[in-house]
Amino acid sequence: MELLHTMQMFLVIMFLVSFSSLGRQCNCWIDRQEVTEYVNNVTMRVYYNNYTINASLTGYITDNNVWNFTITQNKMDDWFTLSTDTTSPYFTSIPANASLFYGNQSLGVDFDATDAIEFGYYSINDTGKFSINQSGYLSNATSIAVGEYAINVTINDSSNNINWTIYRFR
Repeated sequence: MELLHTMQMFLVIMFLVSFSSLGRQCNCWIDRQEVTEYVNNVTMRVYYNNYTINASLTGYITDNNVWNFTITQNKMDDWFTLSTDTTSPYFTSIPANASLFYGNQSLGVDFDATDAIEFGYYSINDTGKFSINQSGYLSNATSIAVGEYAINVTINDSSNNINWTIYRFR
């Protein structure tokens, strides 16, 4: 009776990730990563290729590389340079300015926003009379007196980039 032997080859790889922020650099090694390159079961080698290696950090633009470890022959060094996110979030939907009937109508409008890296939050400049939730729904928090209102709706991303619009109603 023939005994089948299975052998797995593991590559131990190290990554150097370089972070640049405001002119400062930090070269940081991450922990070693073990990758199964192939399984050998006496009659045939089965390869697991290609691998995509991602490097990400909150507030930085994600980078990735694709490697075929069969070609690299047990030696694998990978380098990433992650750049600071400097792009502001943006509104995908801004409601039209409104006119309300005082005494029987409340403010209730929805703003939509997104960010290429990671969206942070919504905020407004008048939290005494109005509120905005983290879905972008703006409403009055108290009764509204007759008048004209201009509310600064600000959006922020995880890198502290901001964008804003003025929402007006009367």
